[in-house]
Amino acid sequence: MSLQRAAIFCEGTFTIAHSHCIAASIPR
Repeated sequence: MSLQRAAIFCEGTFTIAHSHCIAASIPR
């Protein structure tokens, strides 16, 4: 999975992806 895609996906409504969202938000 791409970090960019993970950040967008995390912004959806998945709480489990919240962790990935934070990690993807840092490099963004």
